[in-house]
Amino acid sequence: MNLQDKTKKYLEENGIKRKHLSTLLGLYPVQLYKWFLGEYQLNDNKIKKVKSFIKDSTI
Repeated sequence: MNLQDKTKKYLEENGIKRKHLSTLLGLYPVQLYKWFLGEYQLNDNKIKKVKSFIKDSTI
């Protein structure tokens, strides 16, 4: 399971809106949406923030 899938699952299981995560990362919601589709790449700093946010769990 890739990071996008883990993140989507984490958000769904915890009732967290994608807009909250995009705000946390400093992204526009469309950028996060495109990242989930694999059409946008996050920089290393944002990837670390995502991993920290989902506690890098193996969901």
